[in-house]
This record gives sequence, C-alpha cells and structure tokens, in this order.
Amino acid sequence: MEKTDFSFIQTQLDVIERNLNDLEGASVDTTVPTEVIDNVLQSFSALNESNLDKMDLDTLEIVNSRVSNIHERIEGLFDKHVMTGDMEDRIRSQMDQLTSHLPQKEVWTELISDSRFSKVFQKAAQKELGEGVDENMISKLPFEVLMLIFSYIPDDRRALGLTSKAMNYIIRRGDMTDVHSAYRLEDLEKAMNEMGSFPGKWIAMMDVVTSRLEESGIEATARNVYEELIKFQAERFPPKPFETRDDPFTVEGFLAREKVIHDYNKLLYIQKAEQKEYELEQVGGNLKVPSKNWREMPIMLNQENALFGEPLTEIPIDLQEPTDSYLQIRYNEIFYISPNCFKPENFRELLDFAHNDITRIEKDTLSNVPANYLYFNDNKIHTIHKDAFSHKPLSDRIMLLDFSNNNITTLDPEIFDNLPHLGTVYLKGNPLDDKTKKMLTELRKKFKELSDHKSVEFDE
Repeated sequence: MEKTDFSFIQTQLDVIERNLNDLEGASVDTTVPTEVIDNVLQSFSALNESNLDKMDLDTLEIVNSRVSNIHERIEGLFDKHVMTGDMEDRIRSQMDQLTSHLPQKEVWTELISDSRFSKVFQKAAQKELGEGVDENMISKLPFEVLMLIFSYIPDDRRALGLTSKAMNYIIRRGDMTDVHSAYRLEDLEKAMNEMGSFPGKWIAMMDVVTSRLEESGIEATARNVYEELIKFQAERFPPKPFETRDDPFTVEGFLAREKVIHDYNKLLYIQKAEQKEYELEQVGGNLKVPSKNWREMPIMLNQENALFGEPLTEIPIDLQEPTDSYLQIRYNEIFYISPNCFKPENFRELLDFAHNDITRIEKDTLSNVPANYLYFNDNKIHTIHKDAFSHKPLSDRIMLLDFSNNNITTLDPEIFDNLPHLGTVYLKGNPLDDKTKKMLTELRKKFKELSDHKSVEFDE
C-alpha cells in the first residue's frame, strides 16, 4: 500500500486518535505508558513521510479537519501536563512538521473580517502595527497583544471555533505557551491573596518551586514555574477518600485542592497529637477538633514516628487548642506557617519547627506566638523580616532563637532590638554576609556585658 493512499493516512490518524483517548483519561498523578506515546510518534512520523500535498482537494480537506482536531486535543493534553517535558517536545516536533505539510485555511483573514468580533481586535492590531491588518501582519503581533485580543472574543460558537483554530496555529510558537503560563500564575496569585485564609502562602509556594527548578538546573520561565507548581500541589495532595474532581489547571480547581490539602493536614495534626489513627472513611473533609482537652499535654508531631500518617506540609489554621506546654513539629515537610495558626492567649513555652522546609519568616508569621523558645534550625529559611519578633506578647517573652543551618545571608541591624529577655541566638550554618556578622559581634558584646549566660553563635 502506497503511503500516499487515503486509507493509509486515515489508518494513521485513527491510531493517533485512539491513543489520545488513553492519554485524555490520564491525570497528573498517572504514569503515562511509554507504548502510548510511541504509537502516537510512529503514526506522526509515518504521516510526515507521506506526500500529503499530492492528495486531491476533497481528501485534503478531510485530513486537514482531522489533523486540526488532533492538534486541539494534544494542546489540551499539554495543558493537563500528563506528559513529561521530553514527551511533549517530541510530540510537538512531529505535530509541527505535519502542520507544515498541510496547506492551512486562511483562518486569520476569516477571523479579522468577522463582523461579530469586537472592534477591540482591529484597534489593538492597528495600534500595534500602525497600518492595515492582514493575515501576515496579525501573525507578527506580540504574544501579549494576541492574548489581550482573544480575551474579547464574543460567546459565539462559530467565532470561538475560529479562534480556537487560530490559537492552535500560534500556540505552537514556544513563547506563547510561556505567556499562557504567566497569565495563569498572575490569576492564581491574585486569587490566593484575595482568599485571606492563607496569607503569605503564595510567596512560600513560589519559594519552593523556584528553588526546586534551580536545584534541577531548569530555567525559571513562567511555563516551568507553572508546571512545577502543579506538580508540587499534586505531591501534597492526599490519598482517598480525600479527593476532588476539581481541575488543578483552573483557578477555582487549584484553590479547591488547596482546601483539601489543608483538611488532610488537619487530620494528620490530630492523629500525631493524640497518637491515634483515625479512619479516613469516617473523617472525610469535614474533620472536627476532638473534644479532648490538650491544655495539659505537650503536643509532639515529630515525623520521626511515622505511624500516624504522612509528614505535615502546613499547620491547620483551625486547630487552635491551647496548651501550657510546648508544640514540637520536627522532621516534617512544612513549608508555610500561617499567622492564623496561633492565638496570643495560647501560651506555648516552646515552639520547635526544626528540620522542615520553611523558606521565610514574614512580618506577621509569628504575630500571634507567645513562646519563650523558638527553634527554626535546619530549614531552608533565606529571609527573616526585620519586624518578625516585634509583636507582643512574643517580644516580651522570647528568650532563645535558633535559626542555625538555614540559608540566611543578611539580617536587619535592628532585628533583635527591644527584646528584653532574649539571651541566646543561634545562627551557625548560615552564609552570613560581613555586615550581618559585624552586627552579631556587637550583639554578642552587649550580651556579655549583661550576663555570662547570654550567647550569640555564628560562623565567623
């Protein structure tokens, strides 16, 4: 059978579509079978070796329509991120090659001449180009302008269909994908900050994501950051029955999944505190705080004893039971602490967050903490706000601060001022700059003048 035969081409398209069905049923957490990707690549390769330009016009129109549909489905799969970057690149390469072999309908011309489109399209294009608009000129528009233009497309099936085709033609230009991701990140940041439930969490997420990319030697482009963010959420997402059908690639779905993660951490917190494992099926997403009085008990949530669930990744904001003793949460995977975790009236003599993944202490992180001793050693902290310890009652009570073995390079010269009972500061294992070392040397002298029991330790 000649490769230019219509039946051969239809067979290859059938193979691609069947395997796309399998891929569309996958999720972010699913491992995509290698043979599925290989089948798609082999069929694309076979099509690219065919003399597609020698088909008659009617046959070409049918093939064009099917290829266009396949392109849309593949772009949808790219958005779901069910494939690795290497898989995406290989499929995109074959897909682009196939597109170049097929004469494309003048979508741009049809798009810009449609009277139902907002005048914004024409105005934006003309403003950018300074002259009349045609198919070639539209394709030269900056990606940001194109995205703005498409945001004004009316809710009309035919118009949206044309737009979808046009977007598929330009989306294969790599920069467009980066712009898409940048807009998604902006929308997520705005939504997270407007919620109020997780103040500062977005910044902490970005710290983790960009650090992971840097450690892997991957450039922190908008696309890479967005993909890593979705992966980071998937890693924190709990097992059944904590589940949701919300799409993580929408703002609403992403926020809904963060709420599920928070509920799961609530369960883990209680299990570790009471050293009792709850049945997940009995708990679900509406977990209530046990009636047990925690006031007299030290709360130890150390992951060294992993019998009571996975490591915590955050502290639930609605488990504000008071205790007269201490809260110890060592060796977990906490990357974020909300200021809403604690209440000023809850006296905890000691707070120990050593050996976690915390990256920064913001101005309000410790605003409701009344402890005497704070341990944040062996985290990934690179930033401590100059007013982090200035809130009462913390400023009136704090006696010891341990931030050893972190990534701190600089501290504000006045960060330890107005802390009358502070007597011990541990900062060994940090890449401190000379200015900060000089400040700590002066603080040590000041401490020694007051008492031989006060100390400041750092790598000189």
